[in-house]
Amino acid sequence: WRLSVIDTPAVPLPKIVGAKTSELLEQLKSPERWTRQKAKNELAQRSAKQVAPVLNKWAAAIDPKDANHDRHLLEALAAAAMMESVQPQLLERVLHAKDHRARAFAARIAGRWQDRLQDAEPFLARAANDEHPQVRMEAILACGQSTRPSAIKLAAQAVTRHPRDKWIDYAFTQAVSRRSW
Repeated sequence: WRLSVIDTPAVPLPKIVGAKTSELLEQLKSPERWTRQKAKNELAQRSAKQVAPVLNKWAAAIDPKDANHDRHLLEALAAAAMMESVQPQLLERVLHAKDHRARAFAARIAGRWQDRLQDAEPFLARAANDEHPQVRMEAILACGQSTRPSAIKLAAQAVTRHPRDKWIDYAFTQAVSRRSW
């Protein structure tokens, strides 16, 4: 079922199944969350080797002047994450986004991909030293999932070099307690 406002036409359902990859990528720009999620689900069902180059080309073409630029980059990274297609250049772009929510998501993905990135430390270091506490918190949690000893040092940087709150303190406690010393 769908909720609708009286005397207002319903939003038309997009073509998802059977759509071309380029059409699905354009659906990632939709203002409708459902449409974006279904497009990512469909992309994830396809071969990552075929979708990843098209996805990267699409992400590179996103207009930096677009008001939703950061959200579009976030959606591209989310699509790559759903396909488990590690894209370090895209990850780097999202970590430089203006919107802290996009950067926080990128920090989470950096943690998820750290075993497949050539060197995850620069990504996690950038997030651990971000100006926004939500990004730092995600970096701390990502560092807590790492098996590398240097990761906990990055988490400690986020706690010692920047303002803390109860959420950062809790994340750090969780990150440290997960470590097998």
